[in-house]
Amino acid sequence: MMDLKILVFIFGFFAFVTSDSWRCPDPSRCPSAYMPVCVDYKGFRKQFHNQCALDLYNCKNKLNLRGSRTLCPQNVENTFGFFFENI
Repeated sequence: MMDLKILVFIFGFFAFVTSDSWRCPDPSRCPSAYMPVCVDYKGFRKQFHNQCALDLYNCKNKLNLRGSRTLCPQNVENTFGFFFENI
């Protein structure tokens, strides 16, 4: 009987881990509206098309970057070097 309880627990755990709740949202669900978000991380800046694009980037890379709803300053390189890739 104990083996059956363990088996049910393991099956339930894997069913939860593989559920859609652990997947990042589909990029096509992000709105096309241009509302720039600038992220400054340790002196590097990256501009995202909108908050949804930043949220998707955070999900894919397991990060929690925060940005401000503004354009990044033009006199600063808008890149995070190897930290970032285009979505």
